[in-house]
Amino acid sequence: MAKWVLEAALALVILYCLLPFLLSRVAGIGVMRKENRSTTVALTFDDGPNPDYTPRVLDLLKEFGVRATFFVVGTQAKQHPELIERMHREGHSIGIHGYVHHPHWLQSPRLVLRNAEKTADIVEEITGVRPTLLRPPWGLLNGLDYLFLRKFRIVLWSVMVGDWRKQDVNRLSGRLRRGLKPGAVIVLHDSDHTPGAERGAPLVMLQALRSLLEESAAQNLHWARVEEMDMDRQRVGTRLWLMWEHLFQRLYGVQKLRSDEDLLMVKPIAFKGHEAIRLEDGTVIQRGDRLLEIHMNNDRLLVLHEQANSEMQLAKMLVKETRKVLKEAAVYLNDPQNEGIKALYGISFIHRGVEPLGFKTLSMSRGLFASATKWYLRVLLFFLHPAGGDRLKLRTDQLVPYHVVLSRQELFSRYL
Repeated sequence: MAKWVLEAALALVILYCLLPFLLSRVAGIGVMRKENRSTTVALTFDDGPNPDYTPRVLDLLKEFGVRATFFVVGTQAKQHPELIERMHREGHSIGIHGYVHHPHWLQSPRLVLRNAEKTADIVEEITGVRPTLLRPPWGLLNGLDYLFLRKFRIVLWSVMVGDWRKQDVNRLSGRLRRGLKPGAVIVLHDSDHTPGAERGAPLVMLQALRSLLEESAAQNLHWARVEEMDMDRQRVGTRLWLMWEHLFQRLYGVQKLRSDEDLLMVKPIAFKGHEAIRLEDGTVIQRGDRLLEIHMNNDRLLVLHEQANSEMQLAKMLVKETRKVLKEAAVYLNDPQNEGIKALYGISFIHRGVEPLGFKTLSMSRGLFASATKWYLRVLLFFLHPAGGDRLKLRTDQLVPYHVVLSRQELFSRYL
């Protein structure tokens, strides 16, 4: 009996602990350890935020213009929301490192998931963006994490230098330099309060990090957030998608209002909906009425995304650009030959927050067209958003296209 229990316990340990260790840490299956096709390097930090060290890390990154990825502990994020907000404001990515710093081996799969969701809730409440990246404490997955955490992208590392221990700064710097290769994911630690960490060790890390950033600046090395690491691979798909879009625009007759820098492009159409659209200003749009269909200029959208340091800054830039192009649309509709056009009309995922611009949002009727539109826009998101694949894993209920409509009368009153 005792032998049977021992064998069963051993089998459980192998399946729950050892097998996922071999799959993830040794074989790299189902996790991201590095990105071989990338020309950039990702700098990541675990165990924070910590009020003593995280601000110093952020100051250093800001000084060198580097954006990194912070895998935060939920309890620490809850205690120091100002540091989470600063990470987000300064353009860094934020991932999950557990609600408490406990190994997944000692937790049930449901508890691991519940703690991950709890940490994601905290970060989302502070920043407005829900994390899609997850790194387990000590990089240890349990046997069911692949199933229970499938909505997250699990990120490990390719370079670990033992910076949680105090050591000679030159030795630490040398280890960092040796790991500095294209596609590498470097893990450092901005806290000394987790089990095994030595008090004051991050001070040595900060000295080595400054040396590393100084050398990388001289070598013109490019740093990236984790979700940007596979951009080289995505760019191929992006270029192909944009080629298709340009062909579609030419064949379909989509045109620019003023220049290629406009965020929106347009095409006069006849409304084909079976149900009339009634707007608050009394405008009624019926089948056959003339509309000005709006299309996103995704070339311009990609430029803005590269320029933005954060999702919040991107949102502000989009609002500013949209206001500018709506003024141009008002001038366009004010031309006598466009007198019969009743409204601007489009279908988009980007519909939250458009009401202050004058648009009315309307849900799409269920049917083949609505389903096809939803999947078309999801494919577009995958290719055009740097973290599109991860976005499709989380909150898919929010990725629903809506009609957006701005009447001629409302457009003129706001923008002419």
